[in-house]
Amino acid sequence: MALSYKVIENQEGLKELAGGLSREGSFALDIEADSLHNYEGKVCLIQISTREENYIIDVLKFKDLEPLRPLLFNDRIEKVLHGADYDIRMLAKDYGMEIRNLFDTMIAGQILGLKGLGLAALLNDYFKVNIDKGLQKADWSKRPLSKEMLSYAALDTAHLLGLRDLLASKLEIKGRMEWAREEFHLLSLNRAKPRQPVSVLTVKGVRDLNGRQLAVLQALLEFRDAEARELDRPPFKVLGGDLLIEIAKAHPSTLEGLRNIRGVTERVVERYGKGVLEAIKKGNSVPSELCPRFEKVERSRRSEAELQRFERLKAVSARIASELAIDPAILCTNASLSVIASATPITFEETMRVTLKSWQKDLLGREFLAVFG
Repeated sequence: MALSYKVIENQEGLKELAGGLSREGSFALDIEADSLHNYEGKVCLIQISTREENYIIDVLKFKDLEPLRPLLFNDRIEKVLHGADYDIRMLAKDYGMEIRNLFDTMIAGQILGLKGLGLAALLNDYFKVNIDKGLQKADWSKRPLSKEMLSYAALDTAHLLGLRDLLASKLEIKGRMEWAREEFHLLSLNRAKPRQPVSVLTVKGVRDLNGRQLAVLQALLEFRDAEARELDRPPFKVLGGDLLIEIAKAHPSTLEGLRNIRGVTERVVERYGKGVLEAIKKGNSVPSELCPRFEKVERSRRSEAELQRFERLKAVSARIASELAIDPAILCTNASLSVIASATPITFEETMRVTLKSWQKDLLGREFLAVFG
């Protein structure tokens, strides 16, 4: 039987949906965005499912989504999402909306120690439902949407409430619901960071470039970003990062020199050649003393006592994680272990308080304290 859904395209339909959802105890939610296809990714669809119906809100047909705001903020109504971090950040960025009373089925799966945490894997395991991920990278900003795209979108939420019930039952049986609730709440506080100006010092794999090459690469990054903004495309779809690095290394002064660089096609030369050469010229004009450079970070060497504490703490965490049958990184990351290992007996409790979540402290605190005993 084909999955049924209703597409919401006008304000009247949205208000009617919001009125119905206000009487629900929970509903499932997901979004589709166009971050892979546009410069500034935006929410394009919102999928919502109750226990009886599936809805797809064509966000691009609306000036605002105000009828949904009080529902997402309502502590009484549980919102069920899978891998909610991106959805939370996008809804906050585009609409200033906050989700309260969240249940994330992916986090629930992590705390239960499940191996396959993707939505497709979980739906297949529990409901024998197959999701064709071929549309995962589709351009959701294009209209009209095909029936295949709409069906794919609706399927993302159609079984989430049932999945939530199964996972919640397992969490209750194992006594881990409060752990999950703490994780859900902290996740709901995430927000998108403002877009930062492009910087060569944040690019991976360029530490071997000299100052002049870094200056040229910085100018190339700025050129690409301006082009991407003008074309409304992601920067990586204008010129690839690896290609920019190769151009910066050679920094040719002519189109012929540009053509000789591996990976530079005639299309790149025709479309961007002039701008690339201007960017190279700009980078070459930066005074040597002002060229970008990576600051040498003096890493403080940990004492032998700290190294020993780290290994003992790691062993404790690994053993308890094994007993719980969960990923050790879920219980305590190596970064957290390192911070705690560097504490002193006097600062240990405060370090634990700011480093670990409450449920993690409950499980690890006493044995971690013994390491410092």
